[in-house]
Amino acid sequence: MTISPVRLLRVLAIWAVAFFVLVVGASPLAPASSQPEDARAFVHAVVANELSADANDHSLWMYRDDNKVPDIHTVKLVIETSQGDLAKTLERDGHPLTPQALQEDEQRMDAFVQDAELRQKQKRRHEQDAEKANSLTKLLPDAFFVDAKPASLPRWKARWW
Repeated sequence: MTISPVRLLRVLAIWAVAFFVLVVGASPLAPASSQPEDARAFVHAVVANELSADANDHSLWMYRDDNKVPDIHTVKLVIETSQGDLAKTLERDGHPLTPQALQEDEQRMDAFVQDAELRQKQKRRHEQDAEKANSLTKLLPDAFFVDAKPASLPRWKARWW
């Protein structure tokens, strides 16, 4: 799944807020009144706000993508455009590209620039990734709040599952 750094930061921020609310909301020091409902409502509001901000964010970025997966480490310069993301490989496994690999990478970039179908495929993949991320984000408000004060557990323990 390809996700832009800005979107990734937003998703991580939402999860961090939800975790914070969960920990503070489950604290024995917090008032026991309607706190679980207040915490749930707060996380719902945060998620709705972030989804709205993400839907209205049409900014384009240029960034360095340092991608490490088993046996492969690539560094790319990525430029987001309204037509798609253009990526130039700078390094592979800690070394600059060989002349042949550099030529292949430039041919790949040229093909992307020239071929509208390639750009359309990338756009569809990004849209599908965004839909999946939004679906998971929408589940967040109800993901943790099962029971703030279960009868079978001591008062100081929270039920996080």
